[in-house]
Amino acid sequence: MGESGTLGRTSTVTLTWGGAGLAVAAVFPLLSNAAFLIPAVDVSWIYANYPVVGGLSAIALIAACIVLAIGLRGETGIVGTSVVGKLALIVFGVTHTLSTGYFSWPAPSAVAAPAVLVVWSSLIWGIDVLSLIALAVAAFAVVRAGVLRGPARWALLAFAVTTVVALLVSTLPVIVLIPVWMGALIASQALQLATGVLYIVEGQRARRGDGLRAASA
Repeated sequence: MGESGTLGRTSTVTLTWGGAGLAVAAVFPLLSNAAFLIPAVDVSWIYANYPVVGGLSAIALIAACIVLAIGLRGETGIVGTSVVGKLALIVFGVTHTLSTGYFSWPAPSAVAAPAVLVVWSSLIWGIDVLSLIALAVAAFAVVRAGVLRGPARWALLAFAVTTVVALLVSTLPVIVLIPVWMGALIASQALQLATGVLYIVEGQRARRGDGLRAASA
């Protein structure tokens, strides 16, 4: 059983703004990766303004995770009262922006010392793993809290599963699996977008519920 199955004033603004940020943050990486599989997708405008687009998307994701974790205007966040869930969601927001190309990192050159390359690759891998662990913990906290209903309650968990699959496939040294990896990566980003939309819908549904209760009072 969840901590609370009650929506309403506890989640209206939080879900609307948090969901919007989550959805907006997914557009940039989704279009960037989709262009590799669908050449007709024109992403030249993205790369022409990479620092701005990437930076704004990163800010949107981090802000969304903070809002969804702690809530706005005294509302309850999507993980309920779970401190671990709140921390995990915020950690995911920060680490995910570092691991998915929102920023262009100054990577060492191929002629750098082997020790430097090892440290660099270990750092990237560590951030990826930390991001996935944080996302998984946050997703389970959302399900357990029971603040959300229906598909919205499970959306973050579905996003987490596809993100884990994408990372696991990317570690396999098999060229023929590259399309599978890209497909899983695009699917995870599409699910991030869908999760944001579902949260917005839940927020608006809660707002309408508040209006009906006020009218009948």
